[in-house]
Amino acid sequence: MLWEFYAILGLRNKLARGQAYIRPRRTSKNPPRGDFPEGTRSQTVDILLTINDYWICRAHRYVIGSQEVTGPDPKQIRIDDLEFALYRRA
Repeated sequence: MLWEFYAILGLRNKLARGQAYIRPRRTSKNPPRGDFPEGTRSQTVDILLTINDYWICRAHRYVIGSQEVTGPDPKQIRIDDLEFALYRRA
């Protein structure tokens, strides 16, 4: 469901055109499990609109330094006053 909102809002295009930007929140100190290149780290990011710094999305991605290994995977999206979130089951 969050991917559909991500697509409807056109966040990937907004990022590419500079209408939105990514602000890193937290980067893990340990490497992720799985088949990732050496130096890969897990990172939580916020996506904000450039025009007014309005927070629209919290996402997860993998990075090496400042370079993306994977694109943002949305975990929480805000549309007007509504927030939609994806949580793991315990």
